Amino acid sequence: MKTILKRSAAALLSLVLCLSLLPPAWAAGDTISISSITDFLDFAQSCQSDAYSKGLTVELQTDLDLSGSGFTSIPVFCGTFHGNGHKITHFYHTQRGSQAGLFRRIEVGAVVSDLTVEDAVLAPDGSRSDVGILVGQNRGTLANCTVSGQVEGESRVGGLAGINEAGGVIRGCTNQAEVKASADAGGIVGHNDGLVEHCVNHGPVNQDGEASAPSNTGGIAGRSTGTIQFCENDADLGYPHLGYNTGGIVGLQSGAVVSCRNTGSIFGRKDVGGIVGQLEPHVELSFGTDPMEELDAALSNLSGQMQTLSDQLSDAVGDAAQDTQAISDAMDAIRDRTHTAGTEGLEDADAAIQTIYTASQSMGQALDLLLDCTDSFRADAERQLSAMDKSISDLRTAADHLAGDADAGLTDAFDTLESDLSRIQREVDQGIGGNLDALHRDLEQLQNFVKDVARIVSGDGSLSEKLAALREAADAIQSVDIRGHLDGIRTAIGNIASISKSLSSSLNRIYQDTSDDLQEDWDDADAALSALDKATDALRKSASAYGQSASDSLHTVSTQTDLISDTLKAYWDTASDKGQSAADDIDAQLSLIHDQVEKMTSGASSVNQDVHTTTTAILTQLDVARAAIRALTDQPKKTVEDISADHADTGPGRISTCTNTGVIQADANVGGIAGMVSLELGEDPEQDLDLEDEQVLVDTTVLLTATVLGCRNDGDITAKKDSAGGIVGRGEVGAILQCVSRSRVETDDAGQAGGIAGLSRSVIRDCAAQAELKGGDALGGIAGEGRDISGCLAMTVIDSSGEQLGAVAGTADGTVSENYFLQEELGGVDGMSYTGQAEGLSYEAFSALPDLPADFLDFQVAFVSNGTVIRSIPVEYGGSIDPSDIPDVPVWEGRYGTWEDFPQVNLRRSVTVHAVYDNWTTTISSGGTQPLLLAEGSFSPAARLSIADWNCDAALLPSGLKVLDSTSYDITDPDAEVPSQVTLRLRSEDPSARVFLLEDGALTELDATVDGSYLVCSAPSSGSLLLAVKPGPSLPLLIGCGGGVLLLLAGGLLLFRRRRATPRSTPAAETEQPSAPV
Repeated sequence: MKTILKRSAAALLSLVLCLSLLPPAWAAGDTISISSITDFLDFAQSCQSDAYSKGLTVELQTDLDLSGSGFTSIPVFCGTFHGNGHKITHFYHTQRGSQAGLFRRIEVGAVVSDLTVEDAVLAPDGSRSDVGILVGQNRGTLANCTVSGQVEGESRVGGLAGINEAGGVIRGCTNQAEVKASADAGGIVGHNDGLVEHCVNHGPVNQDGEASAPSNTGGIAGRSTGTIQFCENDADLGYPHLGYNTGGIVGLQSGAVVSCRNTGSIFGRKDVGGIVGQLEPHVELSFGTDPMEELDAALSNLSGQMQTLSDQLSDAVGDAAQDTQAISDAMDAIRDRTHTAGTEGLEDADAAIQTIYTASQSMGQALDLLLDCTDSFRADAERQLSAMDKSISDLRTAADHLAGDADAGLTDAFDTLESDLSRIQREVDQGIGGNLDALHRDLEQLQNFVKDVARIVSGDGSLSEKLAALREAADAIQSVDIRGHLDGIRTAIGNIASISKSLSSSLNRIYQDTSDDLQEDWDDADAALSALDKATDALRKSASAYGQSASDSLHTVSTQTDLISDTLKAYWDTASDKGQSAADDIDAQLSLIHDQVEKMTSGASSVNQDVHTTTTAILTQLDVARAAIRALTDQPKKTVEDISADHADTGPGRISTCTNTGVIQADANVGGIAGMVSLELGEDPEQDLDLEDEQVLVDTTVLLTATVLGCRNDGDITAKKDSAGGIVGRGEVGAILQCVSRSRVETDDAGQAGGIAGLSRSVIRDCAAQAELKGGDALGGIAGEGRDISGCLAMTVIDSSGEQLGAVAGTADGTVSENYFLQEELGGVDGMSYTGQAEGLSYEAFSALPDLPADFLDFQVAFVSNGTVIRSIPVEYGGSIDPSDIPDVPVWEGRYGTWEDFPQVNLRRSVTVHAVYDNWTTTISSGGTQPLLLAEGSFSPAARLSIADWNCDAALLPSGLKVLDSTSYDITDPDAEVPSQVTLRLRSEDPSARVFLLEDGALTELDATVDGSYLVCSAPSSGSLLLAVKPGPSLPLLIGCGGGVLLLLAGGLLLFRRRRATPRSTPAAETEQPSAPV
């Protein structure tokens, strides 16, 4: 019994120990609940394996604060996570690496919903790609989640997700976080290949101007090849004059953007739009038949027909057997030669691919070593460059101090000094910094090439297709010049050392001709120059060490690159030679067949009609075979077809039913919907990509789709340079269909501005624009420079002294038809109207057009204060506004406001009048250095205090007062209401003066105080003032009275003294003393 009890106790203890090893979150089947930080950390730890969360449901039961918890991330999640409306706060992540987020990866089928991540800070170090507050890489579904805080990285950085891969879904989510990245930065997701819908962004993206030239910035996604629909952005995005491909919804997109809205202001340098920065066409390739396949098919058909002919002739013509045998032998020779050529081609292709793959692997190993050396060198170089920048700055500061006290004769020396400093700065920025950046880009390009080779070799496709892809990949690295960049760095270092000697010479000359009082500045200059020399020498040594350590790797990369290039060239050259040889051999056999068939045909008429039909078919098939042989040596053709206008409302490559009301500003290619419609540019976003440069192996048709359909813009568009449009800034391909724009479009002093498109080589069809255009040359109501414009309507006002101005287009070619415009001052195209093409109509006829947007005829004068419409007054076309209807400007933050100037008569467009606010003026004067009158109150800068002489009626004067001055005054303020009561300051030399105000025909004394030379009192804003004093006695009387007083005082004094001198024993003598005369 005791043994049983012991064993039971041991079993129970084992069970307890096992249970203690389980996570503290309680489990029920496939569901766990998280109710504490400990539960959450244990859950995250368990998710290091994807197997743990498969089929798992997680219920978050409380808010979690991750401050000080040590949490880093949930590595991988495959289940369902219900946030249940709870918050996770203070998620902080700065570790090195990519795929950073609360979840690093969310896999296919996983769901995260109803979760808020608040006050997060994600700023990973290292590679810093695929970064999002909620998830780094998403392949599952994110639903109804919200994030806030800050997130930054290098590329593919989003508020919620770094990348949303194909099949991934982000639905009903909101971002309030600030997002920063050098490439692919989005408020919701950095890069989207899946579906994003019903999401809202409130967070700024790349708005601080810290990144040197960010690319692909969007309110919802930085870059998208997937679908984005029913999303909104109300945040300001981008930075003025900085960055490429910036859009209110997506920066660069080739997928579909549907029913999205932007209200934020969008800024950038180039390719900037209210919805999309750059719409890249969706590309589909259609391939023709391979000539070798055509030849093989023709020979197969020919062989069958020859067999038929042989059967037909075997019984009818005895001597035809010999001819048929000759033909059969020729067919066998053709088949053998074709098989040999095909086998050799396959063997050559396979050998070339294996050589290229082996070379790329050797290159990859060398690149790994080279990158390690480069990273070390780059880090050291950046430290030395920083030291150089500081030395140059210190030298400039010291030189400025010296220049202030130097003799005029040293001007040339200081000019030389400044020139040398500028040259050094250029060498630092361009010669060293520029080559370092180029070196980094080249190495990345080579890395991508190695990856591409591995992907192509292991992928699907025929050997010829793989070789074509390898050739294209190899062509892309032909511009790589690592040694050239290193030589550029060495040259720049040498130039800096040489210039430093010139600097030293200039400083010595200045030193000899300046005083000893500047010793401290000399010491600073000498120290800065020494620091510059030291940093230069250190950088030279670092570059030399880098060159030595990287020499072998560079040699390997160079030789393997040459091997790949030579292998490809040798393959194509050999393939061409062998193909020609095979073609010659086959053609000789076909000629033999042709001769034999003609011989047989000449006698076939006596046999039967069947033989004749067969031989005719053989001759036809021989022509087909010959054509196929010729095609073997023909250069394959590539045809580009733009099918955008015919595939407008389905598939990728489109923006449809989107709206923008935000202000869009950039340097070039600026549009209310899309800044640029074109294939994505190359490494340098300033360069264009030419489709015709691409090489093909067979006849290829490139089908492009890039459509802007049914979109509306009401935001103002400004381009510092050129190409600005209400819908599209610049369109190189595609179609703009059924779009409407009502906005101001400006290109400063440049040109190419249009109500729909600034510069368009796209089809523009069935669009309408009410445009106010300003700029230089080539301005048009639909397009500044256009092609293929039809069915469009325009109401156009142009402010320009340039040329090529038109109500429809500044210039246009292609098909221009059935466009109508409101006839005002302008002609249709370049100042000229054409019936049936660009035709002007009266207001009555134009307003009756059925497709004209209704609000184009709704003319309003809207008075707006700080974004709020105070009053909107409807007017008729050509009508006026009653000044009495103009509302008062509301007070804002204690400041006064005025309405900006605006036309009030002959109004032919809606007008928005904005309130302009300024601080109140608190004191105005009557003028002069010592004004007679000052008024204190709240006045606009336009307020005036005027005074005039006033002769007061003597009958009004109070008795016993003398008038010092009298004046009338009046305060007027055209921009603000004048206060009814003000504080007046009236200048008076007599502080005892009294102030009177004329009221109701009588003088009323005002309560005045003295402040220096002024009397201060409260009074109405206009009136008449009188300054008076009580008159004193005349001067003779004052002198007489004063003298009498003095005599009395003198007499009293004498009497007093005499009384003191008389003995007190003789009082009689005192009574007899006469009084002093007065």
